Amino acid sequence: ARLRPPLQSRAIIDLAAARKKHAEAVLEVRKQHPEMVARGGHEWLKLPGRGGLLAKVVTRDEFRADTTDFLFVQTPAAAGGNTKHGDSEAAAVQEAVERGPRICY
Repeated sequence: ARLRPPLQSRAIIDLAAARKKHAEAVLEVRKQHPEMVARGGHEWLKLPGRGGLLAKVVTRDEFRADTTDFLFVQTPAAAGGNTKHGDSEAAAVQEAVERGPRICY
């Protein structure tokens, strides 16, 4: 018996739509719990077992601006581009996509 759904049913086909849906859900939670949103727009995380101690969580600028429009789009760097944080990860993802699925038994 198969324990997980096939990979294609879990794949995101429309990334922009999925990101927008995620942003809408995050903004709804922020509206429902304004006491957990700091004055600067970051969020508070109540630490369990710490007597109500709160930790500030760094929050995406889009959520702090209360918008579903992404202000910064994360994309792979162009070939020969600079090597900012994330470029090596983006290159690895691109390489894996080009190589295709690997099935390990």
